[in-house]
Amino acid sequence: MIAEESQRELARLLRCLREATQMTMRSAGARIGMSESTMSRAETAKRTLELDEVEALLALYGASPEDRETALALLASSERDVLAWLEPYVGRMNGEYAEYARLESLATGITEYNSLVFPGLAQTEKYARAVTESSFGGGDELVEMLVEIRMRRQWRLAEEPPPSVTWIITEACLRVDVGGPHVMQEQLRHVADLAARPNITVCVVPFSTGARAAMQSGFTLFEYSGARDRSVVCDSASVASSIATEETAYVNRARGLLRRLLQAGLDEENSIRMIEDQKAWWAKR
Repeated sequence: MIAEESQRELARLLRCLREATQMTMRSAGARIGMSESTMSRAETAKRTLELDEVEALLALYGASPEDRETALALLASSERDVLAWLEPYVGRMNGEYAEYARLESLATGITEYNSLVFPGLAQTEKYARAVTESSFGGGDELVEMLVEIRMRRQWRLAEEPPPSVTWIITEACLRVDVGGPHVMQEQLRHVADLAARPNITVCVVPFSTGARAAMQSGFTLFEYSGARDRSVVCDSASVASSIATEETAYVNRARGLLRRLLQAGLDEENSIRMIEDQKAWWAKR
């Protein structure tokens, strides 16, 4: 992904401030707990910096009030650039869905659990359309808009740097007929291909151990690099009382549920084997 201009300008400013102090990237990074390679990616706009990281660098470099104001304005502008794709849909999509998409677009870590359908970021267009048609009323125009949004959300997986993604799904996701055998076969192939990426992990919880995992409605844990608070976005009040919360009790509960689900699930190799076996089963239908 080509960095937006505000992100490039911020990277240039931070590089100039560092060079003015005659610090190397290694020495500057060591002072704030950042590796030399991470510093290099930040100064070439290949890594998005968080607020706490920018503030730490500005303090380290002894930035003037003017440079600090400029840097923070560029950071805010960079975040708006990331979310610019959502603007055409404002007012046309559910407010909670818009908040979910915003959190997803900015997250550096995404762990999602789904019990009956594949996560939105993992869905093919045909599968997404079949799920949407069966779940939402409102006519063809609404369905097409929601599918379009779901496909656009998936661009996040190709951005640089990509988020760290873990999808925990149940065996039911592999077996529930969504759109027919051809759609299911394509969907399973797509998930297996995505799982080959180094930043994506897929864990299948089989029927035989699912009950031990205290399975419930799907939810997602979004994480952010730096010192940002963690938040949970969920569909079930059993995890949190609202669409998004940063309350420690809910975050810890979500983490506990995810640990139990991962323990009940198959390892990555056997998860992919089960997906491939089920794909072959759908191919015979």
